[in-house]
Parts: sequence; C-alpha cells; structure tokens
Amino acid sequence: MTEQEELGIVGNALQVLSRWVEDTGAWMRRYEAEPSLYRVSKIGAYRSCILTMYESGVRQLIQLVFEGDTVISDCAAYFVNDSDLFDEKTASFLEEESDWLYWESEIVRQEADPLEPYAGLLYTNAYTTRSYRRRGLFRNMMKLMEEYASENTDRSHLYSVISLDPDVACYGPDKTDEPYYYSMKDEPVRLLNAEIIKKVGYQPLKLETDEAVEDGSILWFALRKVTYLTYEGGSYVF
Repeated sequence: MTEQEELGIVGNALQVLSRWVEDTGAWMRRYEAEPSLYRVSKIGAYRSCILTMYESGVRQLIQLVFEGDTVISDCAAYFVNDSDLFDEKTASFLEEESDWLYWESEIVRQEADPLEPYAGLLYTNAYTTRSYRRRGLFRNMMKLMEEYASENTDRSHLYSVISLDPDVACYGPDKTDEPYYYSMKDEPVRLLNAEIIKKVGYQPLKLETDEAVEDGSILWFALRKVTYLTYEGGSYVF
C-alpha cells in the first residue's frame, strides 16, 4: 500500500471521528508530516487504522477497522508510561474521564513491578459489529495495538487493561444513540467476555468492594502483560 493510499484511510478515519474530534484538518496535516503518529495495517480483507491523538496532554490510541468505508470494529485506549500513572495531573484526568479508567489505572499500579519500567494501555472501548464476529477481529485489534504501542515507547513491559462490561457500538451497522444502562442482566455477558478474553492471553479480574454494586458494572476487568525485546529488524514478545 502506498503512502497516499494509507493517508486516504487516515482521512476516512478522521471523517468518522469528526463528531468528536475538533479541527480534523489540522490533525490530517500533522499525520502527513509525522507518519509515526498513525499505522495502517491489513486484517485479512479489512483495513485497520490506528491514530495517535492527545486529550488534555494524555496520549490516546484510536483504532478503526474498515470494510470499504464502513467501520466494522473499533477500540481505543489511553497510552501511558509508569511516570504518567503517578503524575497527579494525568491521574486526575483519567479519574475524571470515567470510573473504569480510574480502576484500570489502579490495577496497573498494583500489578506492575515498580522496579521494571513499564507502559500501559487503558482501554475505554472495544466493539466488533455482531455480523462480523468470530473472524478474529478482536484478537487482531489487540495485537496491533500492542505492537504499535511497543514501538512508540522505550519501556519493554506493557500492561493492557480492559473492562469486561458490555460495550455499545459508536460506529457501523450496530450504532445506536440510545443511552445504555448497566444492570445485573449484563452479568452473563461479563462472564462470557471473561472466557473470551482468556483466549487472547488476558487474565480476568473481579474487584472486591466493601459496598454492593447494584448494576454489577465496574467490577470485571482483564489484564495482560507482555514484554517486548527489540532487536535489529524486529522484536520478540513473551
């Protein structure tokens, strides 16, 4: 794929994101000048586009998977280093963004070895259109996010954390503008997500709380740690 073809996919991604992203033209010019801020890849017959953006100074990775011009799968995560997680301003931003991000940050801080420099991917969403499931899209999205993140940090240890609460489509055929209300009816989905996530190398975690959580949300998460050893011409992961 040529650089112009890749930039065409980047442009499509920005058009999709224009509902939330201010001044997409400025971002397009930045991607043209700094190709390291995006990654276009193949997932079978589909095209994946990962964009680096910044929210209040915190790095965010947004991935959209296209069939033609239609988004069929997507995910997004805040990409932080260990120093970010202990920075008061960044920690406050993540806590204010959502309770999910607060707990994901806490999980990484608790699980990471403080003697090992590390980075973290704190996922805010991950969704695959129902009619495109069982095609390996989720597995490949996670893999591409990890690979891209590992190439954009000097930390060799990478912790990924994601909520197992059901997600709602923001794009594509399943998109809805109706608000979603979590309840204990979602518990079978959370347990199913826990089984699925184990197949891609994550460890499901259920938080223990002193107070009952009536809707069952913000309790189930999953964690994955990988270590990248880079060498000339590539990297080795374990």
